[in-house]
Amino acid sequence: MTLLGTNTFVILDSHQSSCVLVDPGEGGETRARELEFLCTQIGVAPRLVMVTHDHSDHIEAAAATCAQWRIPLLTARSGDLSEGICIGDGFDIDVIELKGHSADSVGLIVRGDHVLLSGDVVFLESWCCLGSCDSDLRAYFNTLNRVESLLAEGEICELLPGHGSMMRRDVALKRIGEYRRHRFSRLEQVREVIKECGSIDCASVARRIYPGMIDKRNTLLQRVVEVQMEYLEGQTVLPA
Repeated sequence: MTLLGTNTFVILDSHQSSCVLVDPGEGGETRARELEFLCTQIGVAPRLVMVTHDHSDHIEAAAATCAQWRIPLLTARSGDLSEGICIGDGFDIDVIELKGHSADSVGLIVRGDHVLLSGDVVFLESWCCLGSCDSDLRAYFNTLNRVESLLAEGEICELLPGHGSMMRRDVALKRIGEYRRHRFSRLEQVREVIKECGSIDCASVARRIYPGMIDKRNTLLQRVVEVQMEYLEGQTVLPA
């Protein structure tokens, strides 16, 4: 599933002669040729490919893109991207952990432009899905808090998400608030269903929460509910 398509970002170096490609997306060799055409039109040569996380809609075309240009791929899973790493040599990109959507999710702060490439943390037009095998709602709330602080303190002025439209500071702060309220509302709904039916079976709870579930999405939505139930374990009061 590629929600609104996947955004691929081209970060130019200080001399505007080379670039970093972030989240090449899906499409394999076809996508790699499209990126080659784009870079040729701009007049830059890619030096690196990086991904905010390794879900297929972000990384599928990475191998073909790297082979096309004979350049390395940096990912968090491989240990190349982690908190505190700075990509220099004409670039000024800081790597920060943004776990929650996945365990390997990272953000890239482009210091000169005061923007954060935020991957799948928050979208303007839709909701981020926490249904991966390593999704973690507690980590996700921490990530929302961190991005909110970066915006509030002026360290970044815009969010460039993995899907959908960019968000300037005020819009992004408002959207984070909406996301937080949405998550807490869904958690309360899950808690009430568990209380009413006395079941802690993910499939049973998911059928109550998502009564119109499409068959092929059953597994995903059950995992979404499971992530919420994992968060609720040990929680007595939800934050306001």
